[in-house]
Amino acid sequence: MSNGPCRRSWITLVVLVTLAMGAFQATWSSVRAEAVAATTVYLPLIVKSPTPAVVLDPDYPWVVQYGHATVSSDISWHFSDEHARHLSRVWNYYAYSGLFARSRGNRIEFYYTYDEQKFNKALARCPTIVIPGARMLTACYSDIARWYVIPYTTPDYGTQLHEVSHDFLYATFPESEDFPWFKEGSGMYFEGGTFNATDQLIVTQPASYCTYWFHHYRNQGTLLPLATLVTTAKSPFLADASRTYSQSCMFFFYLMRNHSSVMESLFERLGDQTIRDNAAVLDFMQSQT
Repeated sequence: MSNGPCRRSWITLVVLVTLAMGAFQATWSSVRAEAVAATTVYLPLIVKSPTPAVVLDPDYPWVVQYGHATVSSDISWHFSDEHARHLSRVWNYYAYSGLFARSRGNRIEFYYTYDEQKFNKALARCPTIVIPGARMLTACYSDIARWYVIPYTTPDYGTQLHEVSHDFLYATFPESEDFPWFKEGSGMYFEGGTFNATDQLIVTQPASYCTYWFHHYRNQGTLLPLATLVTTAKSPFLADASRTYSQSCMFFFYLMRNHSSVMESLFERLGDQTIRDNAAVLDFMQSQT
């Protein structure tokens, strides 16, 4: 990345973003009629009552399905029902908001337990990088995404918003895995949102995790330079998670709030694959902001 005035203004704005937290609605000026080159064309499912569902895994007997979303748990039917309702809203938002062009399959499943032995069975089948102190979850991928989760909070809606966004982003822009600032910045950004009565995801401020750690590192004077953050590869990014996640979150919030039209255009270009890698993302953003 260049060292010109654009980079310096980015860094200044990221540091100052916590001083200007006015309300922002994460909606778009236009919505695509259908996903660009989608794996499958979906019809919106506004489901008010659960679909009859069968037990998919005997370890998780309480099974509830709404539309494209199924939640199984060993916690209670009520837990499965409320989380399946929310997961359906999450799926529909990401599928039809115009943000993402593709998804990993035509439905999604979440499995919840507080039993670490049950969770570890899933972790053994589908290993993942476990960040110390982070939420306990893993995903198995075949025809669809199947997430296994120990609830971080109850209700555990933030996990759904965060992790499902990763699935849609990977299907649309798989290169986001290489330099995770965009992946984790967007995931943390969406995690801070809530749905309104018309199922629009409203983000008024960054998630508390983001603001806490951003202030912590700012007060220490140890924030990463923006040029470093957005070019940090996966392994060192995850090794410094509280710093990299919080700064990526704050930067993404700033972009969505102050440059929403640029971000809309960026997502469109990711969807039609005219932008394919991190360098092209950065070049586009610098040319437009």
